[in-house]
Amino acid sequence: MDRGNITVGHALQAQPFRNTLETIKLRGDYLLQALEHSVSDYDVEEPSGKFLQYSGIKVKYDLAKPPQQRVVEALAICQNCTFPAYEPIDKTVMYSLILSNFILTGGDSYHVIRDNAELTHTVGDLDSDVLIEYVKNTSPFYHGIEGRIMIVNSTGITDSLTCDNGAIVTCDKVDIVSYPM
Repeated sequence: MDRGNITVGHALQAQPFRNTLETIKLRGDYLLQALEHSVSDYDVEEPSGKFLQYSGIKVKYDLAKPPQQRVVEALAICQNCTFPAYEPIDKTVMYSLILSNFILTGGDSYHVIRDNAELTHTVGDLDSDVLIEYVKNTSPFYHGIEGRIMIVNSTGITDSLTCDNGAIVTCDKVDIVSYPM
């Protein structure tokens, strides 16, 4: 998006499907399965709509690995830390998430969320309305690369891609040695 004013039209263009937002709890192992599903058939040249965008989580994916083994690192923001820090997603911990009713009801084949989510609050607000309110209350914006999503290749030194707000940008070379699973 170019520098300038953000209009209601921009918000509706960014969130065109008029989904409602819901608050859930999801255990870490199911969250990791959802992150794996996000890239199960991902193509860097032609990304699909099912690729999750999120905040409060940082994930490194290795697309050279077989499906269901592509998450090489997944960190969630610490809920009990004095200062923001990221910790490995714990398979036994319940994580609070806000997501669209489309994903919650199994859209884009996110059955792992549909089948395992504990609905804690039905917000019911439209995603576009929430975005508009956020823009009204948060301006001006300072955009930066957060490193939430990294797509790497496990074969050694490689170009990595960081997806930030839906855009893909090329970063410096990254040396990937190994990642524990």
